[in-house]
Amino acid sequence: MLVVVSHVVVVSTIIKVQDTLKKKAEEWEAELEIFEEDLQSFETALHLFVQHLLRKALSSSIEPTLLGRVRNDRELIHLVIDHKQKWLPKAHEETQQEGFGKRGISIFGGAATRWTGSEYEVLNIRVACDDAAQNWFQTLGCTRTVLDIVRKHWPDIGKAVVQSDGASNLNCTAFMVALPRVGQTAGIHIISHTITEVGAGKTKQDTDFQQVSLSLNQAAAALSLIHI
Repeated sequence: MLVVVSHVVVVSTIIKVQDTLKKKAEEWEAELEIFEEDLQSFETALHLFVQHLLRKALSSSIEPTLLGRVRNDRELIHLVIDHKQKWLPKAHEETQQEGFGKRGISIFGGAATRWTGSEYEVLNIRVACDDAAQNWFQTLGCTRTVLDIVRKHWPDIGKAVVQSDGASNLNCTAFMVALPRVGQTAGIHIISHTITEVGAGKTKQDTDFQQVSLSLNQAAAALSLIHI
């Protein structure tokens, strides 16, 4: 009789252990699925961040070449164009991420560099737009304004090499086709338009990677070798 009771107790204990292990296995499996999704997100963000760094390095390697051309031609400028952060009314202050693409006044920037014969001279230009569209047509009009200002300050300039990032308003076919014509009407021959950074990768890096880098440390602390 005692043997039977002992047997029953052993079997009952084994069943409890099996149930506990099964429950733990289900919990671990659910955690692994969450960790897998997080790791895939981290992988995507890291990949885009590396792309961003490579494009920054490419931009750094291209700029000396473009500036070298300027140094060899007194009629040539190196012109960098880009939209800047919007000015928002005081009552509508918000974070940069929330503000982009919504209300406010777009600020378009142009940085023109020329060689004077002894040193580089830079002309920084800011154009306040009457809306926040930031489409190719608005960008084209702002570029024309920048070129007009360059001609006003430097009337001996007749050629330009343009550099920008790869935002959709700057790398679309319409803008690229129209840019040389706009330069022609402003009296400046656009020799080339160099795109040295893709907007999507930069945007992803700017908005997501700070949080991702923090999460990586948390994930490393939370994941055991078995989970990894």
